[in-house]
Amino acid sequence: MGKIRKTLGRFYCAPSKKLEQVRRAAKRFLYLEKKWAPPEPPNRPAGVPKGIFPGRVTWAHDASAAKWDGTGNWYDARNDQEAIDAMVARSLSSLSGENTGVLAWQAIFRYFNGQKNKSGKQFQAGEKVAVKINCVNSIRGSDFGINTTPELLRSVCGQLVNEAGVRESDITIYDVGVGNIPEYVKSYCSDAFADIAWKETGEESFVDAIRYSGSKTDPGGIARTAHDADYIVNIANLKAHGRETGVTLCGKNHVGSIGRPESIHKHISRKSGAYDARVDLMGHNHLGGKTLLYIIDGLYGAPEAVGREAVPLRWITAPFDNHWPSSVFMSLDGVAIDSVGLDFIRGEWPERMWRATDNYLHEAAKADNPPSNIFYDPEGTGERLCSLGVHEHWNNSVEKKYSGNLGSKNGIELFSVNDI
Repeated sequence: MGKIRKTLGRFYCAPSKKLEQVRRAAKRFLYLEKKWAPPEPPNRPAGVPKGIFPGRVTWAHDASAAKWDGTGNWYDARNDQEAIDAMVARSLSSLSGENTGVLAWQAIFRYFNGQKNKSGKQFQAGEKVAVKINCVNSIRGSDFGINTTPELLRSVCGQLVNEAGVRESDITIYDVGVGNIPEYVKSYCSDAFADIAWKETGEESFVDAIRYSGSKTDPGGIARTAHDADYIVNIANLKAHGRETGVTLCGKNHVGSIGRPESIHKHISRKSGAYDARVDLMGHNHLGGKTLLYIIDGLYGAPEAVGREAVPLRWITAPFDNHWPSSVFMSLDGVAIDSVGLDFIRGEWPERMWRATDNYLHEAAKADNPPSNIFYDPEGTGERLCSLGVHEHWNNSVEKKYSGNLGSKNGIELFSVNDI
């Protein structure tokens, strides 16, 4: 069986659509568990939608943005910066309802601070913004797998500096879980924004300010960068994680914000209605509670989180048609964006879903009264978390419609910025 897996793995970069279809069919038949199906019907929202347009998740797709030709390393390609800048700008406009970058960020800050009982408060000079990226594939032996795309990070930094008015010296880009931030990420961004700070594994201190609600295990504290920031921008990758959690998106991205990231995996259940430690990260005051904006970097996508299977793979489903997903997703609702990311990944790689892949989304959406009956209280204050956002599954992978697209105000709305 091991030889079969290794042989099949060699096809991951193959450009042939036929080879890819054969490989996937073989994997499903040979050794991956029965295809997972959500426990609830489509368009059955749970939780409280968040955002200026509650529950909205924007989707920007431009096939010309991702330029890798499939040879060499994915990060050696110079993706289309202008196209990516346009995708990011349109997404922010669609999230905020404003036509300019300056007004879009003002609306986003105003909404976020209003949720924190700081009604009408705008960004103030000197406030700190932490940008959590995902560079787990910089660890030894995995550096060919996808990390945060340099061009997307540069675009987000340009928005923060040039439109939101954040000083470069008040921005820190970090990932302090495992591995380091690759030079191809640092150099491309620093060329444009030299005064932005960087924090990676081995360079960060941790503050003992988090607990797992369903366990006595110590997570090892929160990264000082996140703890001291006023706002966080959470940039996750579009990756399945079949051997561990089904998917790894914004909810799991903050594993790179805690002192002992390996501690969380034993507290991620493969059963529905069970405790999931990702909810503690998503709801903690210094992590999800500071997250101003959620982004899924879908310029490339991979069927696994780390290692050889984390190399970008062409997507065969429509509208990608054997090209890279070449997409950017954004939301002000951390549950809604992961729900959408899960559905896109499930549509492409259904064989990668574990039992109860969406359990953490049910728990987060109903954190005030979760199916597990866990008292989610990651600060240990005795105050239970409220709903962290809205979760549901789309009607099908062709139409991709959520309740918000079908006229309801209680669910997710997948908003294609290409239609505006």
